[in-house]
Amino acid sequence: RASRARVIGAIVTGANDHGIFVQDASGVLIWHSVVTGNDVNRNVDVPEDKAIELAGTFAALVVDNRVIGNDSGGIGLADDGPLDPGALPGHPGHSHPSAFNAVRGNIVSGNLNDCGIVVTAKNDDTGAFDDVIDANTVTDQPGDTPPALGGIVLAGLGVDHNLVANNRVHGSFMPGIVVH
Repeated sequence: RASRARVIGAIVTGANDHGIFVQDASGVLIWHSVVTGNDVNRNVDVPEDKAIELAGTFAALVVDNRVIGNDSGGIGLADDGPLDPGALPGHPGHSHPSAFNAVRGNIVSGNLNDCGIVVTAKNDDTGAFDDVIDANTVTDQPGDTPPALGGIVLAGLGVDHNLVANNRVHGSFMPGIVVH
């Protein structure tokens, strides 16, 4: 498991799928970066394709980033395992939960065809727990076609003990905050 990687002040644009993808790592910091114009040639077989995607990640910080104008959603936290949410089918990851991560103080806007911030569990016996989604601004841009869908979403079996607090959500096509 990789640990303590830092992505600071990056500008990430034009990627076919994820702008930033972190898998089976711990202690990662993604800070003060701009992630825009990614998912330009999205592979539709990737289950969770977000501008910033963390799969099977522990104690990561995604803080004060601008995630704007990507074509497959904003920020995703997911478990990893037989279904690797960030890779093509048939490429299983290692079984790790999404746990003790913080997504804080980000601006997530105009990310089409998917949701702004998602915490999800895709595998049995891993889950997504004790993640914090705090003080983010999640907006759709007026006139976006197709629209951004949900603002902040917590979904899946094993999505437990997560905190969503102090966020501003505006203009979601579906509910602003979804828990299912």
